[in-house]
Amino acid sequence: MSSRRFVNLVINNSMRNTYDLRRIDMSRFFPPAATKIGNRQQLGKPVKENGSLPDPTTSFYSTRHGPLEFILVKNKLVYISNNGGAMMYDPHLHAIRTLPRLTEPKASPISIANKSGVLFVLDGGSKGSFESLVYETPCDYRKCKEGKWEWRALPPPPFFPTHGTNIDSWALIDGSHIWVSTTTSLTSSSTYSFDTERLVWSDKSADWSLPFSGRAEYVPEHKLWFGISSTWSRSDQGGGHHDVVFCASDLAAAAVQTGSCPPGIRTVNTMIHDKDWDLVEAHAVHLGCGKFCVARFFSTSTTRFGKRNQLNSVVLSGVETAKGAATTTTMERFKSSSTDRNGTCSATIRMPIVLYD
Repeated sequence: MSSRRFVNLVINNSMRNTYDLRRIDMSRFFPPAATKIGNRQQLGKPVKENGSLPDPTTSFYSTRHGPLEFILVKNKLVYISNNGGAMMYDPHLHAIRTLPRLTEPKASPISIANKSGVLFVLDGGSKGSFESLVYETPCDYRKCKEGKWEWRALPPPPFFPTHGTNIDSWALIDGSHIWVSTTTSLTSSSTYSFDTERLVWSDKSADWSLPFSGRAEYVPEHKLWFGISSTWSRSDQGGGHHDVVFCASDLAAAAVQTGSCPPGIRTVNTMIHDKDWDLVEAHAVHLGCGKFCVARFFSTSTTRFGKRNQLNSVVLSGVETAKGAATTTTMERFKSSSTDRNGTCSATIRMPIVLYD
């Protein structure tokens, strides 16, 4: 399995009313190892340099119906509007394909593909609408060389419609079951399972939540699921400073166990940030071969000449997991102000250790 070279970063440019796509080359985040895996590597001093975000490769205009939502389908981007319209963009060919309209519009959708490559999209709001994006191959290649994409409605999850229900995390188990963890306004937690082959939901799989915030990614090299720990997102509701925790858990063991014990965290790595930075959200993107890009989004305020400016920042960290060894990774910080039309920024490269036990 090869690792992905580029990470797609879509930034909402409110001044132009566009969504700008930037392609981050992750190869520089993973320099060749000085020693083989299994030997602790020596870290050099942090290297600092000036830099800038890469220029946008393309931009997408918002519609009058509201903001756009973006979903990754293998190496392509699907963007959907609030009225259910959908388009597919191929960043390699710089080509756009029109997709059929969704069976129902989605708000803050979550998406995950099974082992067959079928994409499942669940509404992240209160509607609970659920559907899949399927590619139909042509029945006769002599008449038609291109297949077609089709949205198919699926049964809604059993936790909707329930007032105050929030989707906290999700993961693909055994390549065919999607686990979705929710909490309610009463702070009760539950995990539900959807069979992507039989297309049915379980009433409830467990009375606990996955120990992650957002998507958990399976790494076959370690037979573990990696992601952002749920601890920061839950504690952050009360305010204060909370660092991001990148962790791993054995969800396969939890799938065969019975009882009310939630899956434990097998590994923890804390990513520290400045105390005056307000952490908005964090995501872990699996690149393959045990490599991750951890993206953290921050918001800070500065005052200059009596005028208060909002500063939005994104921190991208390259993380390579290794069992029983330390590996060298790089972290690059991009900081851009909403008042900076040129999009200039400063970049800092660091060399932290990530140890998986």
